[in-house]
Amino acid sequence: MNPEMMLFSTTEIINYFQQIGTLKHQQNLKKRGIPEATLLGVPMILIRKLAKKIGKNQTLALELWASKLYEAQLLAVLIADSDQTSPELLEIWLNEVNSRELCDHLSHYLIARVETAKVYLIKWARDSREFFRRAAFNTITMRVLYHYYTVDELDLFLDLIWECSFDSRIYVKKAVSFALREIGRIGVAERDRAVALASELVADGTKTQRWIGKNALKELENLKHFEDQTSDFNRLMTTTLVTAK
Repeated sequence: MNPEMMLFSTTEIINYFQQIGTLKHQQNLKKRGIPEATLLGVPMILIRKLAKKIGKNQTLALELWASKLYEAQLLAVLIADSDQTSPELLEIWLNEVNSRELCDHLSHYLIARVETAKVYLIKWARDSREFFRRAAFNTITMRVLYHYYTVDELDLFLDLIWECSFDSRIYVKKAVSFALREIGRIGVAERDRAVALASELVADGTKTQRWIGKNALKELENLKHFEDQTSDFNRLMTTTLVTAK
């Protein structure tokens, strides 16, 4: 029998991770700034495979997170039940995040799926702690990507981008820029708003704000160029078909 099918407790899962982890992968993760003491060296593909077999299990997720081991916490996020996860619990977990990878994983696969967490976005965006602020803009990006927002919330997202665009920390400014770019990909009207904000950051902003604005403008202008080319091609094809009739 596949040993993965027999894993029901936190202890068994950690023992299993210790068996399949490799020093090479552990060292690769260490180079990315993840504390060595928390690493077991298990590739993400194997963690996802195990998560799929376990399914949603909130009790087990809480126990795995409490272990403070990196791979166990990755698994905890994947098997946590978003319907049973409160914003308060997410705050506790965020406060214990100690790497960009874990911050992004938590943001993308759990925070963005907890509907009640959106009321905390303003609080987290205005929190001076680096991973709280990055998590806020990661979550904005995911909510925009999957259309989990209202018109009023989109206005709020743009206001928060402007408000936090001064933060020069690399993990924050990249998340802010990415959120702005994702808003600009929604549609023409949203792109125009994103371009206007990015242009304002470039024209009148600090060094960090100019960096955010330029990065956003580069992608959004390329997107517009691609759409214009597609539109020209579609018009040409339409004209060709009509002429051929």
